[in-house]
Amino acid sequence: MGSFSNSIQGIEGAIALGLGHGFVSSGLFICVGGVLYDRSHTRLITYYRGIAQIMPLFSVLFFILCLGNAVLLLASGVTITYSHHSLIQGNRNGALLGAIFTVFLAMIFTAFQGVEYAVSSFSFTDYNFTTAYAEQVEYNT
Repeated sequence: MGSFSNSIQGIEGAIALGLGHGFVSSGLFICVGGVLYDRSHTRLITYYRGIAQIMPLFSVLFFILCLGNAVLLLASGVTITYSHHSLIQGNRNGALLGAIFTVFLAMIFTAFQGVEYAVSSFSFTDYNFTTAYAEQVEYNT
């Protein structure tokens, strides 16, 4: 959308969003295909439960990349487009309102994700799946 606005800010925003998407998507593909699948040789998600105990730094990186992917989707939405067009028209109050609303929606989305993880039936400390994952990794190496 920004690249079609025929303005410097729109083109810079489109380039920044494209670069961000490229880094986040590449990071997620490397995490899933380059690390998880190469270690376990399975696509069954149940074997990945409890992985935070085995690879805590990887789990944090994967979580940050997933949040980055969600934020990129929210940032490219309607509110940031409204803010961008308000800025082009010189309406600073509209631009500020659009940016505030975008951050507000991002916080709500992140809160819903936190609630979803808090009330889910699995946890990162499930020992039975941690040992099953470790056994399968040792078996395949």
